[in-house]
Amino acid sequence: MQSKVDLIYRLLILLICCQLAACFDTPLENEWAEYPNRVHNLVTKITDTAKNRPPYSLNDNQLDFESTAIQQPESLTIPFTQALSINACNMQQYIGERNSSLGKVHSHDSRLVYELRFLRELLNCRDIEYPASQTQQQILQEIKKHKQQQWPNQLSYFLAHSKQSNAILRRHAKLLEHDNIGFAASKNYLQALFEISKTQPQAITDANIEKFERSIAQFKQNKFIARLFYTLELTQYQLTTAAESINELTNLKPCKKTHKPLEVVYLNNVLIKYYGQVLQPHLTYLQRVYKELVPLIESIWQAPAIQQQAFAARYLTTAAGSVYQDFENAVNSHTKSWQKLLAQCQMSPSVQN
Repeated sequence: MQSKVDLIYRLLILLICCQLAACFDTPLENEWAEYPNRVHNLVTKITDTAKNRPPYSLNDNQLDFESTAIQQPESLTIPFTQALSINACNMQQYIGERNSSLGKVHSHDSRLVYELRFLRELLNCRDIEYPASQTQQQILQEIKKHKQQQWPNQLSYFLAHSKQSNAILRRHAKLLEHDNIGFAASKNYLQALFEISKTQPQAITDANIEKFERSIAQFKQNKFIARLFYTLELTQYQLTTAAESINELTNLKPCKKTHKPLEVVYLNNVLIKYYGQVLQPHLTYLQRVYKELVPLIESIWQAPAIQQQAFAARYLTTAAGSVYQDFENAVNSHTKSWQKLLAQCQMSPSVQN
């Protein structure tokens, strides 16, 4: 018994030591954390004035999405027996489904599909114009009008409260690396959701709905997009930090015609070995996946109740002030800062050393 306790104790100590030593970090995670420090430390040796920015903090840079701001759609109350007595427009099927034991506990996605099928049936049903009685016509028209009015709210509620949206719009402080499976599942889900949300309900086909349901099964609360948001925040911050140090050095004009500080040569090695070989391919990957996903994200989450939030202005668009624009600006500024320093020191690719 004592030996088992000792073993557990040793494993706990090993786990703690591993965490302190960042054993579980990938090479890419380690380099994104270390890269600004490599630059800063070399610049400091020359200038003695370089300022070291604090490490990136998720709490300081990422906003929260307020799902409670989007209220549940209003329900239409019609006596059950009265509604069930209508034979037109498959009313009995839909009323029966909603009042069944399964219908009363619809998931967000199954409720969305139910409402979509019901509205499509009402919009395409000719029996509304030629009902069995005036009373039935009034009830059908009332239901149709209500479902049409509430459909945008149904979409907004799904986009704010579904498990899939929770996976996208919630904080996830883990670096996104190359994840082809996660990317494919995210793209398929967004494309299917785009078709559902942007097509007129009467024109949506069963194939569209089946594609949407399959994409949900593949998505399974995928964290790909949430990790992408976090990674864009992290990388733009780290690139900006490195660029500030480089610009400070460049402004001091450290290189003379007859003298080139050894630290500048080391900085060039950092650029080639760490940034060029490890980080730049990752930036290219981030740019590619975001450019494929952002048009869908930007178009889908356009509900007014969502767009009023600061989260939407930061993550669900490419407008000025968005994380994507800040990321692009940081990449460009970082590149220019290196170009200016290396050109000043006769170390740019176009100059023979």
